Amino acid sequence: MPILQYHSVSPQGRYRSPTIAVHPQLFDRQMAYLARYYQVIRLDQVVTCIAERKPFPSRAVAITFDDGYLDNYVYAYPILKKYGLTATFFITAGPVVRGQRFWVSWIREAIEGAKNVAGLLRDGAVPGLEGLDATDSREQAIAEVTTRLNRMGYSARAETLARL
Repeated sequence: MPILQYHSVSPQGRYRSPTIAVHPQLFDRQMAYLARYYQVIRLDQVVTCIAERKPFPSRAVAITFDDGYLDNYVYAYPILKKYGLTATFFITAGPVVRGQRFWVSWIREAIEGAKNVAGLLRDGAVPGLEGLDATDSREQAIAEVTTRLNRMGYSARAETLARL
């Protein structure tokens, strides 16, 4: 059974990248398609079917959102409501409580704002990426740094973000 995972539904934004964001118009078309051809079910229904070894409903699909970007509420929620669809939102509580952006957004800002991305990485700001050739693509550098930091523990990630 498909579980569709979204992060951001946004026409723009610092954290918007092709890997985690979809434009609201495209999201609207996707939700219209799902509403017409699929049965969108809640994630807890998926869990119940698995736990009770019951079959999933015919043409079932679930929708989830990771990280809890504000645009989930501003753009995605009205579209979901328009089509009578439900979704599960996983909120990254730390940034919400502190009133800060998610750490991935800080990476994007640091790399987009760097005058010399290759130098930033070569100087060891992110352990293990000293040899990355980021002269061609800031998106590639953002993806590599995000992947590396995603595998770090909280303390190591915080130290690396501070260096960036």
